[in-house]
Amino acid sequence: MSEEISKSENQATPLSVRWTKPEEGICEIYSNFYHLNWTVFDVRIRFGQIVPNPDDPPESAHVTVTEQAAITMPWGQIKALRDMLIDIVGRYEAVNGEIKVPKLPI
Repeated sequence: MSEEISKSENQATPLSVRWTKPEEGICEIYSNFYHLNWTVFDVRIRFGQIVPNPDDPPESAHVTVTEQAAITMPWGQIKALRDMLIDIVGRYEAVNGEIKVPKLPI
């Protein structure tokens, strides 16, 4: 029995994270456009939504990007995020087939 106790004492327990929502709620954002900048310390991702330019008449409307949010993260978290995204995309494609990145007509 003492062997079992020492094994459990040496095993790391997984970190339990509790998510809470602020009283004012959370901000839900849709993005279909992004832009990356970086420094030696961190990476900044700007998220936007492509929409028709409200200043153009409908018959000749061009698109504009409405900035929705910006997130700055340290390099270590960006690398962990990259690995998580690679994993989840791989799982999705294993079930649903390859995701095709759409191309805009020119």
